[in-house]
Amino acid sequence: MLFDMSIPVTLAKGDRFHVEALVNSETKKAIIRPTGFIDENTDFDSLLEYITKIAPGLQEMTFDLGHIDSLNSLGARAWLIFLEKAEALIPLKFEKVSEVLVDLAGIVPNVLGTAKVSLCSFCAPYYCPKCDRRTVQILTPSAIHREKGAFTPPAFTCNECKSELEFDGHPDEYFGFLK
Repeated sequence: MLFDMSIPVTLAKGDRFHVEALVNSETKKAIIRPTGFIDENTDFDSLLEYITKIAPGLQEMTFDLGHIDSLNSLGARAWLIFLEKAEALIPLKFEKVSEVLVDLAGIVPNVLGTAKVSLCSFCAPYYCPKCDRRTVQILTPSAIHREKGAFTPPAFTCNECKSELEFDGHPDEYFGFLK
């Protein structure tokens, strides 16, 4: 049972969290886009049921995680249980992993799955001192250099004033999940 990519399917909808799925039956790929706040009320069962139904017809499932705004400890636990089950069904890829999940990944093992999950990109905080504006850049793991145990974030310029942006965090703490 595969759906047309042009028609998103809403799998879970609530006041603070919802999930949208886009499936392309020609390429046999799916994009799952969770949005909002993950807590004890987040229903991953319906998402897992959906994935179980469509996984046999797919080659790849990508999670766009750039819209996860927050999660509490019970939500993190539910996410970990969901991931363990989903990884057993189909190869997973993560794109645009939100700052919230990156921060948690530095503390909680497997928040971004096991070694079987492919991390394609993640969000990183930057700041323009001239514009006094915070921005988020999408990075790939290969863009982060590590020299003598220290992480070095890539350089970016401000879209507005063209000044060099500063990384808005401690690189060794923020990128620690890449070890």
